[in-house]
Amino acid sequence: MATINVSNSSQLYNALASANGGDRIVLASGNYGELQLQGTQNSNYLFNREVTIESADPNRPAVLKELYLRNVSNITLDNIVFDLDTTSSTSSGVQPFKIDASTNVRIQNSTFDGDVFKGGGVANGYGTGFGLKVLRSENISITDNSFSNFRIASGFTEIKNLRLVGNT
Repeated sequence: MATINVSNSSQLYNALASANGGDRIVLASGNYGELQLQGTQNSNYLFNREVTIESADPNRPAVLKELYLRNVSNITLDNIVFDLDTTSSTSSGVQPFKIDASTNVRIQNSTFDGDVFKGGGVANGYGTGFGLKVLRSENISITDNSFSNFRIASGFTEIKNLRLVGNT
């Protein structure tokens, strides 16, 4: 079990490519852009035991602008800010944070910070998009997170063993 400290997006991807079950990847404060992990493209993301990605400083957590996990297993995201920034061309149905066809994924102690719709009309100024969308997955745990400024905080479709506890 190793602890891997990273401070930017490329270091994060390198750490994930070499991580083994039981490892912790610790993120320095800062913006890591989008995190896309697809087990169908890189079997390294099918961990046999939990790999934790967490912020080094809980008072200054790492920020992800997008998250897409597909066909991954045994990943925990802890104390991360999932931050949606919209523009006037952002769709009101945007889904920037998505888990699909994955197993044993946990998101805990994190903040999903949405944004308001800026495209005009009746929806203008109201929360937009999905905070978290999870589909066709198994053993998903969403615990002690906060969701704000989304049209829909979260959506779940075809989930086996879903755990939702302590979220606001």
